[in-house]
Amino acid sequence: MSDGRELVSLRRVFSILVVTLTLSLIAAFVYIKNDTREDRIKDLVYSSSVLKEYYDLSFHQWELSLLSVGQRLIELPTNEERMSYAGKALQLYENELLAFGLAKPEGQIIMFKGVTLSDSLPNLMESRLTRRSFELAKNRDNITLGECYYFKNVEDWILPIRMPIYNNEGELIAVNTSAINYTRAVGELKQFGFDDRYQIHLINKDFGTTQILFPLDSSDYNQVLGNDTLEYLHTNRESFDNGIKVFEGVDPLQKLDLIGVKNDINIVNHQIVISAPISILMQETFSRFKVFLIVYLTLLGAAFILYVFVRNRMKKSLLELQSERANLKSIVESTEDYIGFFDKESRLIEYNNAFAISAKATDDIDVYKGIDLLSELKAKEQVQLFKQNFERSFLGEKFTQVIHYPGPEGEIIYQFNYNPIYRNEEVIGLSLFARDITDVKKAQIKLEEYNRNLEKLVGERTEELELKNRQLSEGYEKLKSTQEQLIRAEKMASLGVLAAGIGHEINNPLNFIKHGAEGLEYELKKSKGLDLDRLSGYFNAISEGVRRAADIVSDIANFSRESADQKIECDIHEILKKSLKIASTRFKDKQIEVALELECDNPFVNGDDGKLHQLFTNIIVNAEQAIDRKGKISIGTKSMDKRLVVSISDDGKGMSKKTITRITDPFFTTKEPGEGTGLGLFISQIIVGDHQGNLEVLSKEGEGSTFIINLPQAVKSQ
Repeated sequence: MSDGRELVSLRRVFSILVVTLTLSLIAAFVYIKNDTREDRIKDLVYSSSVLKEYYDLSFHQWELSLLSVGQRLIELPTNEERMSYAGKALQLYENELLAFGLAKPEGQIIMFKGVTLSDSLPNLMESRLTRRSFELAKNRDNITLGECYYFKNVEDWILPIRMPIYNNEGELIAVNTSAINYTRAVGELKQFGFDDRYQIHLINKDFGTTQILFPLDSSDYNQVLGNDTLEYLHTNRESFDNGIKVFEGVDPLQKLDLIGVKNDINIVNHQIVISAPISILMQETFSRFKVFLIVYLTLLGAAFILYVFVRNRMKKSLLELQSERANLKSIVESTEDYIGFFDKESRLIEYNNAFAISAKATDDIDVYKGIDLLSELKAKEQVQLFKQNFERSFLGEKFTQVIHYPGPEGEIIYQFNYNPIYRNEEVIGLSLFARDITDVKKAQIKLEEYNRNLEKLVGERTEELELKNRQLSEGYEKLKSTQEQLIRAEKMASLGVLAAGIGHEINNPLNFIKHGAEGLEYELKKSKGLDLDRLSGYFNAISEGVRRAADIVSDIANFSRESADQKIECDIHEILKKSLKIASTRFKDKQIEVALELECDNPFVNGDDGKLHQLFTNIIVNAEQAIDRKGKISIGTKSMDKRLVVSISDDGKGMSKKTITRITDPFFTTKEPGEGTGLGLFISQIIVGDHQGNLEVLSKEGEGSTFIINLPQAVKSQ
C-alpha cells in the first residue's frame, strides 16, 4: 500500500537524519581537535619565543659584563686589588652571580671571589667537570656555558659561565670563569608564569648534557643534571614555524606522550625545549566538544520524539483512510453510474461493479486492477479521444463531456466527468464518472449548451486561478528573498555584538603588553652600560601601538553598544568622529577629503549611543559609496530652535527625484545584486524616528547629496 511505503520513507528520513547528525558531530570533533592542537602549538611557540628572547638579551648583557669585568681584573697589578674589585662586582650582581673568577689559558685559577675554592680544583683543565667547557671557551669568541654540576662549597648545583679575554694583538691572555646559582636560574623561570603543565628543558648542544629541567624534583637532580641529554623519542610529525621545530614525542622521564617545540639560543651554545603532555589536548578538546555533544543529543532526542509523533499520526491516518475507503467503496457500489479511477499511466486502479458491466457490454472487455483500458478499446477514434481527455485531466482540468459511443445495439450517449486526483498539490491520477443519458437526449441538448458555456466559464476561471497561482508563487519568492535579507541584517547585528566581545577580550592582552613593556623599561633602567636613549624609541613605539589599538577597541565597542535605556546623554560630536573613523576604513582605495565643521555649542541629545553610531556610520558609508574615485565629504552641526541639526554632504553622483522618494523603503537599493541589502537608510530612518527626529534628503543627479538630521537637544548638564 502507498501508505505503507510512506512509513518506510519516514524511517529512511529518520535514519538519514541520525547519520547526518552523527557525521556532523564527528566532523565537529575532528575540527575542534585540530584547532585545539594548533592553539596549543601556537602557545608553545610563543612561550619558546619569549624565553629565547629573554635568554638572548640576558646572555648578551652577561657577555658584555663578563668581558668588562675580566679585562679590568687583568689590568689590576695585585691579587688583593683583583679580589677587591671582584667583590664590588659581586655586590653589584649579588642577586644574579654566585662568583667571579679568572683563570690562565692553561687552566690555572688566578683568583676566585664569591665562594671558598676547594683545594681539589686549582686548575680547571684537571677536573672532569670543568675541563671540556674551559677548553671550548678558549676556542670561542663569545660567552660559553659550561656543564651544570654540584658544588659542595655552596651545597647546590651551579652553572659555569666562561668568557675569553684577548689582548690588543688578539692573543688569549685569560678566561673569565664565573658561576650562576641553579636555584636562582630556576626561580627566573617561575616568574614567567608559563602554563604549569609545561616542561622547560635547557640543553648544552656542545656536550649533549642537560643544564636545566623545569619543573624537576630536587631528588631527581643527580639523574638529570650534568648527564647526557634526555633524548625525546620523536615521531615523524615534525614541522618548522619561523625556525622553531615543532614535534611530538615521549617524555624520557615519565614516559608520557607529549607535544613540544625546540628553539636555539643565538648567543650561547644552548637549545630550549618546551613541551606539554599531549593528554591536555584531549582534555581541552572534550571541554570544548561538550556543547556540540549536548546539542547533538538534544537534536537526536527531538528528532526521535518527532519521528514517533509523526509515525503514530501516520498510523492513525492509515486506519482512518482504510475506514474511509471501505465507506467509499460502499458508496461507489450503491450508484448506477460507472466509476473508475486511473493513475497517470492510464492504468485502472479502482472501479465499481457498474463500470465492469458497462465495459463488458460495450467493448467486451473483462476489467481488472492494473489494466491499461485505453489499449483494449477497439475504436481508434475513441482511443484518441480518451487519451486527449486523460491528458487534460492530468494537467489539473476538471471537466464534463458528452460523447456518442458505439454499442452492440446502437449508439449510446454517455456523459463523462473527468476529475484530477491530487496528493500534496500534485496530480497523481483521475477519476472517471460515466452515466448513460440516451433516454434523455432531447433534454440533454439544452443541457449540453449550458455545459459548453459552463466549460468555457470554468476554463476562464481556471486560467484566472493559474494566474493567481503564478502571482502567489512570485510573491512567495519575493518573500523568501526578503527573509534572507532580514537574516543577513540580523547577522550583521550579531556581528556587532560579537565585535564588542572581541574588543573586550583584546583589551586584556593589550594591558599585558603595556605593563610588560613598562616593567622591562624599568628593569633596563637599573642596568648599567646600556644606551637607554637608543632604546626609548622602541618603548615609545610599543606604547603608541597599544594606545592606537585601545582606541580602535573603544570605537568598535561604541559602534556595537546598545543601551537598554534610551535616555542617556550622548555627545553627537564624539559619535560623528568615531563613526567617521570606522567608515574611513573604506576610503583606502579612493581620494576622499573630509571637512568637519562642528559648530554646535550643545551637541548633546538623549538617546541610544550604539544606534546613533549606527545611524551616522550608515550615512557616511552611503556618502562614500556615492563617490567613484575622488571627492569630498562635509560634516557639520549647528543649533536651531533647541534642536541639533547635523548635515552630511558629498559631491558624488547624486540621485533622481524618483530615487529620493524610495531610498528609505526597505530593501530598495540602486547597487548591483550582492553589493547592498537596501536596509541601511531604512534602518537609519527608524533610528531617527525613535529619537523624535527628522531625516531630510536633498540631492540632484550629478551634483551630490545632502542628508540633514535634526534631533531634540538635551538640557545641558550643570
